[in-house]
Amino acid sequence: MSGAPTGWQAPRTTWSVKHPTTTTDFNRIESNSLATELGERTLDQALAAPANIGTLRQILSWFAGRIRAITGAANWFDAPATTLADAHAHHAASAPHPGHALVGAAAPGLDAHAAATTGVHGVGTSTVESAAGAQARVDAHAGAAAPHTGHIRNDGGDALRGGLIITGIASPAAPTVTVVGAAGATTYRYRVSARTRVGETLAGAETTITTGNATLSATNLNRITWAAVAGAIDYRVWRTFGGATTGAIATVAALTVDDIGLVASGTLPMRDTTAEPHWGMEGSRGINLPDRTDLNSMVTAGWYDVNHALNRPPVIGGWTALTVTRGHSAAWVQQTAWDLHAPLRCWMRKSRGGVWDPWVEVVTMQRERLIGAAHTLEIIDSGRMLTFQSDAALVLTIPTHAAVPLLIGTQILVHRLGTGAVTISPATGVRLDSAGGLRSIRAQFGFAGLVKRADNVWALGGDLS
Repeated sequence: MSGAPTGWQAPRTTWSVKHPTTTTDFNRIESNSLATELGERTLDQALAAPANIGTLRQILSWFAGRIRAITGAANWFDAPATTLADAHAHHAASAPHPGHALVGAAAPGLDAHAAATTGVHGVGTSTVESAAGAQARVDAHAGAAAPHTGHIRNDGGDALRGGLIITGIASPAAPTVTVVGAAGATTYRYRVSARTRVGETLAGAETTITTGNATLSATNLNRITWAAVAGAIDYRVWRTFGGATTGAIATVAALTVDDIGLVASGTLPMRDTTAEPHWGMEGSRGINLPDRTDLNSMVTAGWYDVNHALNRPPVIGGWTALTVTRGHSAAWVQQTAWDLHAPLRCWMRKSRGGVWDPWVEVVTMQRERLIGAAHTLEIIDSGRMLTFQSDAALVLTIPTHAAVPLLIGTQILVHRLGTGAVTISPATGVRLDSAGGLRSIRAQFGFAGLVKRADNVWALGGDLS
């Protein structure tokens, strides 16, 4: 706050009827009146919290602080760097900066620069092509049948249009092998190869250790690590010497593997297939997925093969070949799966909004399925003939849609080949309609047909009793 006026005396505020008035009191009063009018004050231009209400001293100090903020000077009473009059004159000037274009007037220099077709920005003396001319060249390039020598032609109707693709990557460097746990005197050798979506590199340089444990385990192991290779999606680790077997011991996306006595199989790559040219789009060759990959997660278009995949068609025992096609969104995907060990057996399913339909077999060489025990309908029974060949009485159970989501319209033929009775029985929650409520095939060699009419409604007809 600003200082008190010079000559100011603290007023007396303890008056009472017993206090006589003296000349000192009158002098103090007169002096303070004079100090209020004529006494000098010191303003505090840094006084905080300015407001609309305050003492005279506060208001004067706040005014000083605001003036200092407006001028930007060190003190409120210092001359400003630019007056308001100077700022207004600069703003109103038609050419405030030498060499700049005139405000509201023609700019010959800029106009000439924009219109120039030679010597612009170091282009040289050759003519600068117009925007229309450049666009015409782009259109002509896009429409050319073979714009790049050696690439696939663009006028082949429904032929491949992806071009010649060469996607080679480098082989991994020699790995680092560290003995973990108890060392020994056994020699081991390791190499690593890298894989892309189209092939596999040659195995990289070999690393040898001579201090490995003779019996590898979860406690005494060899830890193999290596540097990443640009463009690789995963790696295969090869044990080329030592251990009970030699060959590939792991396929991983990580950069480390612990050899705890892993079973090895296979032979080293004979050539770098990542560098082989192939026609079509990237990914047009099959990709080997890690064992037990969940097919519900496979929504990227491409060709794949995988062993013991999760959520594969139930009848496929091991290796599955998979094709994935999709729309613009991963929520709309179609998968086609083949059993690599059964000729021409094929299943399809779709994911709509992220929910997978059940697998439906669409191609098979074997339409008959032999049944020798009590049986509950399965997805793979759709469209097939179930032949019961037992001489004991058997029951065919129709499950609920929630348990086995066979498609509405599914047709299944039931044949009684054996002497044992065959009875069709609906599970709890399933309605089975038949003439007269008959549900058993009447005699040996008889037939009955099943048709699914709704989620939990089936119709049965044929040689029944």
